[in-house]
Amino acid sequence: MKACSKKASWKIVPIRNGLDVYCRDWNFLNLNLYQKQPFFDSRFIEPMLKYFATGKEYLCIHSHNQKVNGLLILTKRRFGIWSLFAPSQAQIAPILLKDETLLRSLLTSLSEFPLSLELINQDPLFTPIQADSDQRLIIREPHALTIAIKLTDDFEHYWLSRSKKLQQNYNRYRRRLQKKSLSMRMICHEAPNQISKAVTRYGIIESRGWKGSQGTSIHVDNVQGAFYAQLMNEFAVSGNASVYELYFNDTLVASRLCILNSEMLIMLKTTYDETFSEYAPGRLLLHAVIAQEFARKRVKKIEFYTDATQDQMSWSTEQREIQHVTLFRHPLLKKAYQARNLIRKKLR
Repeated sequence: MKACSKKASWKIVPIRNGLDVYCRDWNFLNLNLYQKQPFFDSRFIEPMLKYFATGKEYLCIHSHNQKVNGLLILTKRRFGIWSLFAPSQAQIAPILLKDETLLRSLLTSLSEFPLSLELINQDPLFTPIQADSDQRLIIREPHALTIAIKLTDDFEHYWLSRSKKLQQNYNRYRRRLQKKSLSMRMICHEAPNQISKAVTRYGIIESRGWKGSQGTSIHVDNVQGAFYAQLMNEFAVSGNASVYELYFNDTLVASRLCILNSEMLIMLKTTYDETFSEYAPGRLLLHAVIAQEFARKRVKKIEFYTDATQDQMSWSTEQREIQHVTLFRHPLLKKAYQARNLIRKKLR
């Protein structure tokens, strides 16, 4: 990287040991900017760096009056193009910065004449990039339509406001259980020693399904399993992790990994035993989790952070679009990018 002068507002350093001395600054900014968004918490970021970094990641540090007031992690994707660090496990990517205009000065502080900055996976609720940003330099592209459930009123009011089709489907699954004399019970694990075992059980179920056959499942012996085990354990220490399990009689049939803060509970991962698919155990567990969270009143909403299907949409009370945002160094670069994409579209 090119050396920064003493007057430069940005310092860009290779990441060798996680967030290292900037971990406290990272969490302070996340608290003050985004109310401790769990996906931006150092307990999520550090394991991502540990298990999925390539060695080409850089921590970008902005300071004002010798006080850190901006942090983000970039990788160099190819010549002239830098991108936020966002492995597939990161549903949204952090820009811990209040003033979005500082991203323009970041572009000029990067090495080898950068042309654009890919600010991928941006949640409009947790980003400095505003709707009225300078359109001459920015392109927005849809990434995913995520959903949430506001935990207002009570569960009965929420459920009665769902579509008739959703209610009928749920009742049909319950009747199937009754015909087979299968009882249903849910257990929530939150103590650190319980969390570890629950994550292991989650991995066993997921490895038996289609994700296991594709090699993308969580398992105690793979990187995915190590990543989720570490972050779930670290969140559990402060009471910010839950694993909800659903049992038919004494058989575990579905599991959901969740992390939370005082504002939201995030449905991090979900799996179910495919041999019981006729009973839709994942949906039965979702219904039970929502009812439980309404009753507990510990968070204000449940966030899914997924690209929602029509079925998932029927459970939600609100939706919003996660976007990829590209910031260009000059308006002409944006026009060239748009022209290239138009040509590619026509060639297809």
